Amino acid sequence: MENKRRKIHEELEVVALTEWGEQYSIQTQNYKGLSFNNGELIQKAETIEEFLEIGKEGKPCLIQLDEVNEIFYNFYAISDSRGFAPEGFRVPSEKDWSWIFHCLNVKTPEEAEVDVNDSLEENYVCDNDDRDYIEDTVEIYETENFKNNFNAKPSGYIDQWNKELLANEKHAMYWTSKDRSGFNAPDDAFWVGLNSSYIWLGAYDNIRQTFKSKYEGMAVRLLKDEFLVSK
Repeated sequence: MENKRRKIHEELEVVALTEWGEQYSIQTQNYKGLSFNNGELIQKAETIEEFLEIGKEGKPCLIQLDEVNEIFYNFYAISDSRGFAPEGFRVPSEKDWSWIFHCLNVKTPEEAEVDVNDSLEENYVCDNDDRDYIEDTVEIYETENFKNNFNAKPSGYIDQWNKELLANEKHAMYWTSKDRSGFNAPDDAFWVGLNSSYIWLGAYDNIRQTFKSKYEGMAVRLLKDEFLVSK
């Protein structure tokens, strides 16, 4: 078991983000683990419908969608007591993401002078048939990824209402480690994301606007579990 965890640890590529003498290391690819930290397999759904049904029962689950070469997890998987992340890594909190995006020089909606509600691009996100701007979107992601090495992947999310993958090739969306129990909403959890204009939707002071049901599916990026001060 120990060797398996160590192997997983070594295979996770990270990029160091440093500002004011403080350093974070975040994965350069979306996480694709299949088991908890104790070695037990995370239950795998074969269809999106099955994935959502398992989540509605409050059970951890993942689904691998070959058409986008991506693994999506529900929040119950990443918050499971058996440990989601391999030893030495963790799912970033909303505060971690705030610092990560600051290091990446990704603008908040306010800094970009874009209305928060407009930046959500709700109609654009929910319309998978609208491909008019896909080439522009792909180019924007490639340009920005070249600048900061974060390598954001607009893989979208699994939506509970449409029961399908939405916003693929449009938005990069990631779970945070924080649920909404403190807001009397124990069935919801927070996420952060980047829209097609590469504007951060999960700004710290707007984080409460970015939550979804725990049984929906999203990608995960892991943070190396160390915080260094070099000054």
